[in-house]
Amino acid sequence: FVEEPLVWAELLLGRIAADHPRRPTLLAAAATRALRRGDIPEARRLAAEGLELAGDTEAAIPALDVLTDIGLFDGRVAESAETARALKDLARRHGDLLHLALGHSGVALAAAYGGNHAGPDGEAQFAALQELPLPPSGRGWLAYTSGELSQGHDPHQALARFANALAEARAVHNRYLEGAAIVSACSLQARSGNPAEALGAFADAVRHWIRLANTAQQLTTLRNLAVLFQRAGAPEAVAELLGTVDQGDVPTYGEEANRLGDARAWALAELGPARFAELTAAGAARDVSGAAHAALQVIDTLATSLRPA
Repeated sequence: FVEEPLVWAELLLGRIAADHPRRPTLLAAAATRALRRGDIPEARRLAAEGLELAGDTEAAIPALDVLTDIGLFDGRVAESAETARALKDLARRHGDLLHLALGHSGVALAAAYGGNHAGPDGEAQFAALQELPLPPSGRGWLAYTSGELSQGHDPHQALARFANALAEARAVHNRYLEGAAIVSACSLQARSGNPAEALGAFADAVRHWIRLANTAQQLTTLRNLAVLFQRAGAPEAVAELLGTVDQGDVPTYGEEANRLGDARAWALAELGPARFAELTAAGAARDVSGAAHAALQVIDTLATSLRPA
């Protein structure tokens, strides 16, 4: 995704007839922009309007796609799985291989983020889908999803699949998939790899979402970065970051929420209640963009301190 076509879609919505055949597509594009800036209620409203207008036609595919993403961001994994199933069924009927892959990925991600990891069985399903003549973005999303499914039982395999997703994304300049693969890979490295190496990967992820002005994905990145700051022994940085990421309308849930809870308890124990409250208040005064730039400065400082003499 790039910003300008989404802005054009928003501008066109006020200039075309309510029954224009392209209106559902424009509504889905406007919903995508709202989601990127973290306005989930508006994103859901726009996408739902587009879906209602499109009905059970091919024009519903973009709305179902963005509604699947909205459910994942909002923690409504059952709703996300429902729209993902509708997406893959509609895409199959119309021979849309890209959205067929996205639908299958959406169903699996909703299950995984809801705590029901498909494991090797889910990975076998994606291997079968790879036999289809999928476009690069379709192959990339399946690789990414396979990485998400395998990271719990085989981190090395997961990193390899995130690397495959990244390669497919960069081949066709799919910046959204590129960023998702970078974040998942560096988040896994933050939990199980070398903290010094993970800091550099996180810096790349933060800069990526700054360039795309994607607040929702930046928020996810910063929440995972708090876990890395904990491993790097930086309680002050953890506390400030928590002050920012606890705000807003994009909830945390599942394993991400558990990891943030552990980081919060650790920083509080390290700093004491008064200092912890002072630093979280400082973080709460920043928006996501400000926190991202501050995090880059912390990363530079920590990377220098962790560099071998």
